[in-house]
Amino acid sequence: MPQQGLDTDKNSAIGRFLLQTLGAVAELERSFIVERTSAGYGAYREAHAAGEAAFHSFLARRGRHSKSGKDLAIGRPRRIFDRSKAHKLRAEGKSVRQIAEQLGVGRGTIERLLKS
Repeated sequence: MPQQGLDTDKNSAIGRFLLQTLGAVAELERSFIVERTSAGYGAYREAHAAGEAAFHSFLARRGRHSKSGKDLAIGRPRRIFDRSKAHKLRAEGKSVRQIAEQLGVGRGTIERLLKS
């Protein structure tokens, strides 16, 4: 069976044509992915904003559930911790890292809290 390679040499007309064609197809596919993603995300946000029941029926209609099976809301959950305790520990001279470890939150969370 004869084999013929794809010439992608930029010096030949066929090579340039092939690269431009493949690039155009890749760009088109990328735009389709962006369009589908934003449409799906918008529908998800609308259903979630309409309420819990509508949100679950939206997921059920599409047969989609979160990986955990809990159908969680959009975004990360807020970290709940004693903010006054963080300020107290800082006043005692503890470092941001020590406060974060003691309260079980990230360093960035403590840094943002102490800046405000």
